[in-house]
Amino acid sequence: MIIKAINSDKIKILLTTSDMERLNLTYEELDYQSPSSKRAISEILSFAKVKTGFDFTGAKLYIEAFSNSDGSCTLLFTKLEAGLFGEGKKKSSLAESTPVIYEFDGISDAAAWARTCPLRLPLLALYSYNGKYRIVLGAKSAERLAPGLSEFGRLCGGGLLALSVLDEHGSLLLSKNTLEVLKTL
Repeated sequence: MIIKAINSDKIKILLTTSDMERLNLTYEELDYQSPSSKRAISEILSFAKVKTGFDFTGAKLYIEAFSNSDGSCTLLFTKLEAGLFGEGKKKSSLAESTPVIYEFDGISDAAAWARTCPLRLPLLALYSYNGKYRIVLGAKSAERLAPGLSEFGRLCGGGLLALSVLDEHGSLLLSKNTLEVLKTL
């Protein structure tokens, strides 16, 4: 387990494949409601507290997770300000600015989804990544479109860290009029 403090409210943790096995954890099974995921997260945060002094006790956390090609997993924990998920502007601004990434096995699957999409939305980008296709859109749009997206593709990550990995290791195919172009394929 490799722990790196990003700032006073954020840490990045790399779980190696052996860490994942020891914690009986897989990226695919990470879930807020899963008791085994909760136990693993608690153990990870306890270890992080010992190693870095970060104390997340009682804090609301924003957790980002993404799988790495070698089977390891990277987690980013961010302490949230009090009231961030309460009433007010911050909630919607977080939801709109948080990127969500869906993966499709082929371009035809992404195009089929686009043709069924009932909304005109600002789809941010289309990437090619490890022989698959990934679309990036805002969390608010992704939430409304989740059933259709899940029919043709699968949620594979979200947050700025996942997007930066995609930017670095993927190939940007479209960044303007992405939805409209996909509908024509």
